[in-house]
Amino acid sequence: MGKEIADSAQKYGSSAIRHIRIRNVLNGPVLVSMIVCPISIIAACLVEGPLAYCLFGLAAACALGVFACWLFFAIKDPKRLQTEDHRIRNASGD
Repeated sequence: MGKEIADSAQKYGSSAIRHIRIRNVLNGPVLVSMIVCPISIIAACLVEGPLAYCLFGLAAACALGVFACWLFFAIKDPKRLQTEDHRIRNASGD
């Protein structure tokens, strides 16, 4: 039973990762956040004490980091938040 659950979770996770396509300036921060947040939250649920708070803080810091990157580029250079495909299609309109 446990093996079947692990296999289905792995299959679902790998197919979800293949379908997520960002293709803009936030690609790196979002991918790091997708890896670090779930691992640190699961680990925080498994441990007790100050280490759990640190792990939850790590997950929150990753999420806030992605938001900070988005906010920075939204103010400084909003066009970089558009996908590469969108910018190529609309390049003649600039």
